[in-house]
Amino acid sequence: MKLLPFESYTIDTTCLAGELVARLQSHTERPRFIQPARPLSEFVGWVSDNEFRIKPVIRSGSSFVPELFGRIVPGPDGTRVQVDMVPSLAALTVVAALAGTIGMMVFYSGPRVFYAIAGEILLAWLFSIAGFWLEAGRSRAKLVEILCRSRDERTA
Repeated sequence: MKLLPFESYTIDTTCLAGELVARLQSHTERPRFIQPARPLSEFVGWVSDNEFRIKPVIRSGSSFVPELFGRIVPGPDGTRVQVDMVPSLAALTVVAALAGTIGMMVFYSGPRVFYAIAGEILLAWLFSIAGFWLEAGRSRAKLVEILCRSRDERTA
């Protein structure tokens, strides 16, 4: 297991960049501020001609939804999609708030509770990392499935 919630990878495909953009746009909805129901698409975000910023739609209600930032780079033999995956701002905010609260408890309670608080911080960090990696794998598989439709395409 990697210790930091960040993943970067590339997807090489023989498809044209315009075809990949159209595929990804057909599986992505624009985000709405107030939405009564979950989107029907697989991703929410925006896709332009050479980049995208999307989040997968998680039906289970997980709070560890990763954000995918990508660049679509045409080449002579096809197209390369470079993807960076990071935790969502909401997940990072929750982890930071918990760590700040625990830090304040140490400040006001004195050093005798330091080890218990340090253990809680470690446990919160492990849960957040595990949650991110579970959802990151699913998100990567969804993206590869959408973009790679033929046998000769690979993920690096």
